[in-house]
Amino acid sequence: SALSQVPSALALRQQISKHSMPRKVVKLHRLEDLFCETSTDKSMKLQVLQDITENFSVDTVIGSGGFAVVHKGKLEDGCVAVKKFHEVLEYKSFEREVDCLIRIKHQNIVRCIGYYAGEQKKMVMMDGKNLLVGVRHQLICFEYLHNGSLRRNLDDDYHCWSQWNMCYDTIRGICLGLHHLHEHRILHGDIKPDNILLGDDMTPKIADFGLSRLLEQGKSRILIEKKYGTQGYTAPEYTNNGEFTIKSDIYSLGVLIENILNNGQHTISMDDTASITGMESMVQAEPSLEGETGRTSKMLQSESLLIANNKPRHWRWISLPDSRFAKYAELLSVYFLAISGEVSPADLCAGASYTVYLVYKLASSSCGLRGFVQTSSLRLHGEHTVATSKVSLGQEACASDSDVTYPVPRSDGWLELKLAEFTNDDEMRQEKGVIVDLREENVAVEKRGLIVEGMEFRSN
Repeated sequence: SALSQVPSALALRQQISKHSMPRKVVKLHRLEDLFCETSTDKSMKLQVLQDITENFSVDTVIGSGGFAVVHKGKLEDGCVAVKKFHEVLEYKSFEREVDCLIRIKHQNIVRCIGYYAGEQKKMVMMDGKNLLVGVRHQLICFEYLHNGSLRRNLDDDYHCWSQWNMCYDTIRGICLGLHHLHEHRILHGDIKPDNILLGDDMTPKIADFGLSRLLEQGKSRILIEKKYGTQGYTAPEYTNNGEFTIKSDIYSLGVLIENILNNGQHTISMDDTASITGMESMVQAEPSLEGETGRTSKMLQSESLLIANNKPRHWRWISLPDSRFAKYAELLSVYFLAISGEVSPADLCAGASYTVYLVYKLASSSCGLRGFVQTSSLRLHGEHTVATSKVSLGQEACASDSDVTYPVPRSDGWLELKLAEFTNDDEMRQEKGVIVDLREENVAVEKRGLIVEGMEFRSN
């Protein structure tokens, strides 16, 4: 009957108590149960988040900002951080933050465990009557990082940050994390010390994606009408025009690096227009190396080189620890090897002599490269070849050839192989480009295990 569906007074009191009264943890939850990499569903139950935070007790608060408060959630075998928004965000804003967190996995980005978005029924007194109303919640659960934020550590441990190794490892980790975001076309929007968290081994992890944006395919910038961010860390073009690009994140990164290197203290006034203009000109300058003679040298990273058969089954892009570039090309398997680098003579010093080197390593599993002869050539823009020479990527002598150039080990562990020489005289400077090639055309021999850092045009 209809009456049988009406809850008893006892059941109603239990429901009111369940949703309105703070309580202690009544059920033990395990960290390993929450960290489920294989599950595509990251939604969580509200009761689980209430249990581990003692119903979002003030005693569990570990941080608070303009948009949310962060609680420490205690589990049977560890802890998590639970972000609870002060006010319910617009659906798209919450969806954007969760989407950014779920789609990325990187050692230098804080790990998202799950989220809750829904409505909780709660009994409230209105006009002398108890009414059951819906209360909306938006929560995000993260891994818990015991060492807190970079800001707190900079403020509390001055002497620790005077050590170069600590600064270098932190800066490098932040750069790798931000690079990973940008590879996935995600703009963070609020890079600052407060949003860098430190793990047990002081590994830096980028956090707080509340202002992040996803770049649409084919677009390089976003116009934002309502401006947020942190004064002193936001780029001038965003502050002035609401225009946000990858470069805006890089500007914030630059300020953050300056902050780390100066032990948490700003040495550049962000209100100083001249300082900002000077920083902007340095960012826009062409990357170059300064030779011993003071003349300009140029390093082409592997990503800037033209590599034949640059497809996943032949080449892959890798990162290496303690290396200056984000990516390196590793040869998996080819029978025809060809690598080319091109520079404009206008970018080099007029009248200077240059030597061109391939900078690389050979993997222990390499084959078809040691003891074989390759060909290097220097040509001008188009097909006009100026010079060719015999070279070998391996350090082992080739029995059949006496006029072969071999690589020289560098102090940083890489090899450099001289490919060509030229003088950037008036005639050369009229050319559109100088192209240097390395080729191995013996299609009967499989080649693999070459790791390319880049090609350096070094002034003599």
